[in-house]
Amino acid sequence: MNEQYASQTIGNWLNYATEGQEWVWRHVEADTSLYDSCRVLADHSLHYLPVYSRESNMVVQMLTHVKVLGFLRENLTTEKLMKKAVENGSSEYKLLQSTLDRLGIGTFKDLAVLEFSTPVVDCLQTMARRRLTELPVIDSEGKFVDVFSRHDVFELSKRDREANSKMSVIEAIRKRPIVSLP
Repeated sequence: MNEQYASQTIGNWLNYATEGQEWVWRHVEADTSLYDSCRVLADHSLHYLPVYSRESNMVVQMLTHVKVLGFLRENLTTEKLMKKAVENGSSEYKLLQSTLDRLGIGTFKDLAVLEFSTPVVDCLQTMARRRLTELPVIDSEGKFVDVFSRHDVFELSKRDREANSKMSVIEAIRKRPIVSLP
């Protein structure tokens, strides 16, 4: 590892990342509703949200989109929703049966994409400017072939940083470490 980075502390990185900005600790308390917690995640484009307990004066959990979706999948089964819809005349069932496009969830226009030849440095700039963690990669015919993610960036940063910033997205994808499953 580069000696310059090896000697850095989390505090140094936090100071560098928030230089010239007021630092705000985004969190929710343990008694915050699921709806309000999701609003904080979404409104601040967070991937992890600390759940803080005043009682114990500790972070008791890290809330993620995956945990919220897992909870919804387990607790909002079709049978439960249909029963509730019939009992209350509610529209939760219809809402969950609607398409993502109709609900406006996701990006359906002005989608940022990468071509094979896009330099990694341009990809990083696009990710930072649009606050994205991954971008679809398309071939010369405009067909989806892969996803370039911040994890790919982390893997590249472990190697020669200067050389990796000049390579194309397809070269970076080809350099991904091979993971063998047990």
